[in-house]
Amino acid sequence: MVLKEGKQRGPMGVPNEGSFDMPIPTGGYREVAEDMAARIKSGEYGPGDRLPTYRELSDLYQVSVTTVQRAVIILQDRGLIVGLQGRGLWVAERQGRESGGGRDGQGG
Repeated sequence: MVLKEGKQRGPMGVPNEGSFDMPIPTGGYREVAEDMAARIKSGEYGPGDRLPTYRELSDLYQVSVTTVQRAVIILQDRGLIVGLQGRGLWVAERQGRESGGGRDGQGG
């Protein structure tokens, strides 16, 4: 996360002296997604393993639940994880787009 240094604006739009703008997230969800993907690829989370909850992941990565949700969407799109509403997230049994294998697992 990158902090944008600058001056906050007062009620009339005039900058306040010595203050800073709010932090601006710069792709934190991508970093979370890449780290989770690396953990899956390394075997830390194996096929069929249940992943931590959104809240646990947000605590682990020190980001908001919304950031974790965005990361999960990326991993679902890649076919790395599957989610069941109200039940949790799991590592996909077969790795989707990144596996290079065909639908039958035979590579073609």
